[in-house]
Amino acid sequence: MEGFNSTLLTRRGFAVVSSPGEADYALLRLSSPTARRPGTGGFSSRYDWGSLEFNATEQARQKAIYDAIPTIVDMNFNRPAAIPEIAESASALFGSYGSSTDAFLDVVFGIAEPEGRLPFDLPRSTPAVEDAMEDVPFDTRNPVFKFGHGLRYESKCGNEQWHSRC
Repeated sequence: MEGFNSTLLTRRGFAVVSSPGEADYALLRLSSPTARRPGTGGFSSRYDWGSLEFNATEQARQKAIYDAIPTIVDMNFNRPAAIPEIAESASALFGSYGSSTDAFLDVVFGIAEPEGRLPFDLPRSTPAVEDAMEDVPFDTRNPVFKFGHGLRYESKCGNEQWHSRC
């Protein structure tokens, strides 16, 4: 468990352990890779910049978790991120936009339904973004997920959207 207060799980009756080897699964809430522009003030200092990718040290740290235990990742997309290593290694990947930890846990534990669509492409790398045309939306070459990708449960009763009763 990482990125939120463990009491949210213990209140739900789950045990929180200190190492991945002791757990049945891991829950990670991460934010898009970002940096703050040094030496600037005012309006521009509020915007994220820098690589859209996690650095090698952070990728290795995450990989050790993914390799040790089934992992569910919730990525807070305050901006697009180049995270193919997470999409390929995590057991599940959720995208969120500032939702609460309780909302994330409700989806993980089946209390609420996941739903939504990406409002942008998730690129495979920072160079893929740099190679894209600035004035053409959704032209990222070979993205991890395309604009509009998303998830909804489908009903076992037919083609209608999932709901608790058929």
